[in-house]
Amino acid sequence: MASALETKTSTDVSTKRKLMEHKNQLVVIIMCGAPCTGKTTWIEKNKEILRLKYNAPVVVVSRDIIRESVYGSVKHKQTKKKEDEVSKLYYKQLSQASMLDNAILILDNTHLRMSYIESYETTFKSLIDKGTCKFFIKFTETPYWKVVWRNIWRKWKTGKFIPWDVLRNYYFKYIFIKDAILKKYKDFIYE
Repeated sequence: MASALETKTSTDVSTKRKLMEHKNQLVVIIMCGAPCTGKTTWIEKNKEILRLKYNAPVVVVSRDIIRESVYGSVKHKQTKKKEDEVSKLYYKQLSQASMLDNAILILDNTHLRMSYIESYETTFKSLIDKGTCKFFIKFTETPYWKVVWRNIWRKWKTGKFIPWDVLRNYYFKYIFIKDAILKKYKDFIYE
């Protein structure tokens, strides 16, 4: 009989099997999707389930969380200097998390450039080569009408809002980059 936690998860059986094959390794899950497509929601729904199921800590590294901790809001006026500071903190957290054994590391960001995915592959290459790390890419699929609705809901609920032109640009950028990522990393897709 399935536990209450297992029935709440959207993680499918094949993905669970892939993770179970990698006990005592660092498992990196790279979230990939436009804003408002459910990346953070998926993480919130699944991180405790993953922790309990695999008896491994789940570490989430997120630029939005860093922005909020440093600037008090993700809506701060973005400048190159501020984003450089966020990047430094992001890569510091990433570096610390990459030292963990038997852990699940989830990278929460849009990751809409092939170079971002390639940089993670490079970052973890020595661990992958030693067999102590596996990485997966988790796409979030959401129709555009629902993305718009979630953005409106987000503003009403939290005060956070992504400008329409930015949201539209990210959404269509995702549509184009997803195929390229799928082609290059087809064996690393987290279903």
